Amino acid sequence: MSFETSLLNEIPDVVSPEDRARLLGTKNLSPMECVKLLEEMLETYSDSHPYFLVQLAENLILIGPGMIAVELYRKVTSVQFIFRPVTGTAIEQAQRALANMNVFDSELDKKVMKYHEIFERSTRQTLAASEKSTYTQVWTPTREHRFPITFPLLSPEAHEIKQNWEESDVGKDALFTAYLRKLTIDTSQVESVFRLTDESVLDLVQNGISEGRIETSEDSDMHDTEVIRRILRDTLSAYHLLTPLINHPDTLTPTIICEIHARVMNTCRYTGKQYTPPGRTRAETQKTVVVMGAYTIQCCPFTEVDKELEYICRMAKQWIRTWRNPIATASWVHLIFSNCYPFDDGNGRVARLVASIPLLRHGFPPIAIAFHQTTDYYDALRKARAGDHDALINSIKEGMREGIKYAKEAIATPPTSSSKEGSEERASQ
Repeated sequence: MSFETSLLNEIPDVVSPEDRARLLGTKNLSPMECVKLLEEMLETYSDSHPYFLVQLAENLILIGPGMIAVELYRKVTSVQFIFRPVTGTAIEQAQRALANMNVFDSELDKKVMKYHEIFERSTRQTLAASEKSTYTQVWTPTREHRFPITFPLLSPEAHEIKQNWEESDVGKDALFTAYLRKLTIDTSQVESVFRLTDESVLDLVQNGISEGRIETSEDSDMHDTEVIRRILRDTLSAYHLLTPLINHPDTLTPTIICEIHARVMNTCRYTGKQYTPPGRTRAETQKTVVVMGAYTIQCCPFTEVDKELEYICRMAKQWIRTWRNPIATASWVHLIFSNCYPFDDGNGRVARLVASIPLLRHGFPPIAIAFHQTTDYYDALRKARAGDHDALINSIKEGMREGIKYAKEAIATPPTSSSKEGSEERASQ
């Protein structure tokens, strides 16, 4: 559908010849590729024209989430709505641009009303149907999940893990770097984002994410090595966001969690069948989620997500600050975050990252779940939902123990290829 005003139909004059050629070639691109290009254009020409916002909405309609597309339409229409900005000042400036030019487009208004009605009805029907379904485990609010107070102190095993981490003879910086590289790989493999060969994992741990060799297994869902490398860089970058939270856990807020999610999903937002809005909660996408598998698990209704996230941050800060057993705190934070499932995708990766704060604060390494632990790990999460944290606490300890062992052995083994030290992979401890 074309619009009445040329401002929404024609590529802005400020666009460079190179970018204009790329935009003219969008007919040969998939909707996901178009979304990626248009988001790049928004970053480059953020204050120039609402054209990009409307074109982005046109493509998001095809790959979801629909309510985000409707919100984009509304940002440039004459119909007056108040919504949270999608890309900060870019949207606000686009909205002001049309208002300042006194532009009205009835076709755009019609499209807003049409798609709002379609997606609003669809999301509400899906939510209503989910509330009538039968689950192995139903969702319960965070306030009903008891903190594991039966684990007030660290076990001798946990003390041994900490000592093994702190008293390494390979150098603390080298150990942390190797450990974090392995963790960065495994946190995506556990979620089946991709699957690398054992030889590739070792090469990446030894030589760094930028220089290491990437080889995927035959059963990997992703084989684009450059996309995988970008995903690994995004994950490493997200862990750097933890640094201020380690010393100041009171700064943990839903906004910070959304920033972490946006960093983790910077590349991954384009890799699924549906687009995942980075840093946008399900309260905004209005997506209903049910975890399927051996067990059917109900997640927090999208209508409650933002309120739950506020409460999770408030209680997490309290337990991180006061509880003496950081592994028990990590288990609880991980559980309640996973139970809420605040985002369309990427929740497990963000949960393990945020739940690492109490561990790092007490001198432990961050949570690392090895790929071969996947089945036991998810079973432990199921048990924790039922109130038994023992298995999840053991899973966290086992992951740390194996991660430290792997990192030390990787450092001691002669590298298979030369590399430069990846200074961007170092993190404050």
